[in-house]
Amino acid sequence: MTIAEYGLLFSGTQALAVVVGFYFAYKQLSLLQYSLRNSVELASRQNAMNLMARYSSVDFAAYRSKLRADKDMQGNYHSMFALLNFFEEIAIAVKHKTANKGILQDAFATSLRSWLEEEYIIEALNRARAKDPARFENLLDLYRDWGGSHSRTVQIRSVEALHAV
Repeated sequence: MTIAEYGLLFSGTQALAVVVGFYFAYKQLSLLQYSLRNSVELASRQNAMNLMARYSSVDFAAYRSKLRADKDMQGNYHSMFALLNFFEEIAIAVKHKTANKGILQDAFATSLRSWLEEEYIIEALNRARAKDPARFENLLDLYRDWGGSHSRTVQIRSVEALHAV
């Protein structure tokens, strides 16, 4: 073999090495992207589970039970803010995809509809939205998305209706 042939052989080997290197780099990047997607999905599921745990906690369960039974508590719209803020937090998490929508919908759709169809909750929402028309907007969007009654959402003043008042 001549020196020129050795040079071509070496160049071909280098080219092959570069191609193989790029191939393995591409594969590593694909694995990294897959791993990242999985970790984001895992975090989303974990956030959903954390919200479920908070809702099921002894303190929050006692609060919900008292709210359903205590007419004085129902008359004080500030006492309902813990529940409304909790559901607003769920709505924001779903909207921004920081918690798994499917898990949260399975866990909370019925409860959300049930709570937001109580007259005292509707009154509290209307009072809160009279002060700040955008208040609980994410919650109301979620309620509609999860099959809430259109007739009930009409009772809850829309941002446009509040501006007209």
